[in-house]
Amino acid sequence: MPTRTSPRLSARTASAARPGPSKLRHRAHPPPSPEPAYDVDMDDDDDDDNDSNSDAAPDENVNTAALTRYVPRHLDEPWAYVFQPNDRVWIRNHEKWIHGRIFPRSVPKLGSHDNLTYYNVLYQDSFGHKLRKYFSPLLGELKPDTSAVRSLLKDAHWI
Repeated sequence: MPTRTSPRLSARTASAARPGPSKLRHRAHPPPSPEPAYDVDMDDDDDDDNDSNSDAAPDENVNTAALTRYVPRHLDEPWAYVFQPNDRVWIRNHEKWIHGRIFPRSVPKLGSHDNLTYYNVLYQDSFGHKLRKYFSPLLGELKPDTSAVRSLLKDAHWI
């Protein structure tokens, strides 16, 4: 069998014996930027000219304000409330309402099985153990510590 240094290399072997890497290396190129599927002007600045009240708040602010004013009538009702780190909260754990607070360095998580927002809450059990667990306000198990929620808890004889 001829070796690479042998003068009797075939043309195919000789072309493969060129100096350089033995395998082709693929260079990482940035992916091409996706082009929009359709040309639509998503900018709604032209709608502002027709509005009679240009000082009106955008719809996002109105919806957020409506959510923060909503107060559930029962403790088990879901509440689409947005919590911030260190907010004081009430949680329902093992069918008991316990005082806690949102973990300071936590970021809300989106549940993979139900697409609900879960918050990491610090609380103490009846033995004084400090615990952390995820709770969702849309399951009715997490409420902010407000006067309205405290009155609901008093009416239900939890506090």
